[in-house]
Amino acid sequence: MRSFPEVVPLLADKINLTLPQHIRGHQSFKVSTDAGSLSPALAALHCLAHMYASHSSAPWKDPAHAAWFLSTALSTFSPSLPSSPLPTTPRRTALLSLLSSPETLLTLARHIQVLEGTHRRLLSFLPREFAQQAGMACDPVPPGTRVSGYELDGAWFEGVEDVWGLRREGRGAAAGGGIEDDDRLLEMAIPDREVRGRVAQFLQGLRGQFPGGLREMLERLGPEAVED
Repeated sequence: MRSFPEVVPLLADKINLTLPQHIRGHQSFKVSTDAGSLSPALAALHCLAHMYASHSSAPWKDPAHAAWFLSTALSTFSPSLPSSPLPTTPRRTALLSLLSSPETLLTLARHIQVLEGTHRRLLSFLPREFAQQAGMACDPVPPGTRVSGYELDGAWFEGVEDVWGLRREGRGAAAGGGIEDDDRLLEMAIPDREVRGRVAQFLQGLRGQFPGGLREMLERLGPEAVED
């Protein structure tokens, strides 16, 4: 609590505890919702405090644990607590030093991006450049140690067939697909010959519904259906 007071009010709110005003109103326990005027390292620390309160609140809701949390806060921070910021501890200094590294901030941004959508608001604690890097759904924030990046002009995927490219070309191009085209796509997607044969037979029965073959079917169904 002395090292990371930012966690105290956030966790108290999560477990429905009421903190006395001398703690809740103290500047060291102030709740921040974005980086604001904070330094990058301190903003990242507030971000981690929000993450801890969100991820770790469940065990603290146990009545015994909640009671210990409140009693410890009251015994650690008495009503005579000075209004000046709390003294910095070695643990706090060490973490702020770590959070001063751009690579650490990038790692934190990467972690937030792959969490469920409710945590995306935490990106407001990080420098904008870390949240707006060009990436993909499978790799939203490429690591700083990458040897190259995802080129917006498509050069990164040069020579790689874009199965979904027909979305941009329109369905007229898709209608030109044939059995040979289907066979080639199936061979790329399904290495097992026996399984590929059964899928090919299934597709034959859909020729009337999808004259353009497998390409047209994929275009209509979209990537989500393929992932399912």
